[in-house]
Amino acid sequence: MKNQKGFTLIELLLVLAIIGIISAIAIPALLGQRESARQKSTVSAAGAIKAEIANTAEGIRKSGVTPTAALVQAAVAAMTNYGPTVAKNPYFPGEGCYNFAAASAKNGQVGVIAGTVVGPDTVTYDCISVSFQHAASGGVITSPVGIDN
Repeated sequence: MKNQKGFTLIELLLVLAIIGIISAIAIPALLGQRESARQKSTVSAAGAIKAEIANTAEGIRKSGVTPTAALVQAAVAAMTNYGPTVAKNPYFPGEGCYNFAAASAKNGQVGVIAGTVVGPDTVTYDCISVSFQHAASGGVITSPVGIDN
């Protein structure tokens, strides 16, 4: 019986304690990275739709038609890249990322609404408001994209 080999109870408890300490440090850091990635994904989706709005407005203008906010919004909404089956909400994977009917109502959703804005020269301009929830700022961030008439 003197040739039995193995770990003592103290050694096993020490290893478990070390694993517990490492887990206590690593898990909160990893959870923070998930939230950061979701926020970056939402900001990226808002940037992508803003660029697409500008490109679509320019394409309509080049075709000889004066772009309006409603016309550009409808054209972008009809693109398959921004449909609910392609662009997923990072917070709610079963839902689409873009909402072309209302402003952003929850995290991960990008609202795209056609409307007007009054410029500093008191002239009213057609624009499309792109809004999204941003958990870090605690609210909705809205950015208009001008549609030059």
